[in-house]
Amino acid sequence: MIISTLRIVAEPDKNDEILEILFSVKGPTEGEAGCISCRIFQDLRNERVITYEEVWQSEEKLYQHIRSDLYRNILAVMDMSNGPPEVKFSTISNIAGMELIKKALGYFDTEGNSQRNTGVR
Repeated sequence: MIISTLRIVAEPDKNDEILEILFSVKGPTEGEAGCISCRIFQDLRNERVITYEEVWQSEEKLYQHIRSDLYRNILAVMDMSNGPPEVKFSTISNIAGMELIKKALGYFDTEGNSQRNTGVR
């Protein structure tokens, strides 16, 4: 799994335009084969800080997306950033849930047997 993250700071007069572009890309991107999710975040303390995140099943699917006409809109948004955009691609090889928290807190021994009874299930 690969997480693609774009973080930009919008010029005050470009904020709405950037969000409009990102929302126009979000739906079609979610419909692409290999896309797990696509989300847009806006900082609550500074609405000019916008984060656009895509999660992909594989590097191959991500590359196909980056080569698409749709991705040109994302590149345009990068050009609209007030300063250099922050772009990150993170490869995830392992995903864990509540079991990791329980293990870290000592609820399971090495065989996975419960050791504590503190109400956490």
